[in-house]
Amino acid sequence: VEPPKVEPPKVESPKVESPKGEQMAAKSDSVEPEEGATGYDSEADTGLDWSMLAYKLGLTGIAQELVANSQLLSYTDNRLVLQLPGELYELVNDLNRAEILQALQQKLEVSLRLELTASSGLTGMTPLQAKQQREHDERVSAIAAIRDDEMVRKLQHVFDAELDEASVVKIDSNG
Repeated sequence: VEPPKVEPPKVESPKVESPKGEQMAAKSDSVEPEEGATGYDSEADTGLDWSMLAYKLGLTGIAQELVANSQLLSYTDNRLVLQLPGELYELVNDLNRAEILQALQQKLEVSLRLELTASSGLTGMTPLQAKQQREHDERVSAIAAIRDDEMVRKLQHVFDAELDEASVVKIDSNG
């Protein structure tokens, strides 16, 4: 059983002026992915590491949440297509769309056409999910390193100590 498709409202695409003075379409109301679009972030296919780039755009608030919960469908010919879950697509407006476009153009140093599409279900990992997976993997690795530490083993043996895995947290060195 296929879930129903989310139909976004049909709205005339606003034009956004790029830093180079060119006008470009700033949104897409299409729901279906492009032919051949896989719905996953493949650096080899797009030349971008979307899961990392999404957090380096300097965005905040809703614009950051939209980007973090999107999937990069394609990036070709200075046209970047992001897919969002339908419920998040409803939060897209001209202001946050323009903010995302400006941040992308500034970071990539190119004039872009940004298309945001809605989907009833994403098929790959979003930048947020990739970040959560990286953090989980780092934590598992840290716990394993602590368990394998010779001093920890000696303490466990001498004092019958146990490692409280819940107490293992990453210390932010940035402040």
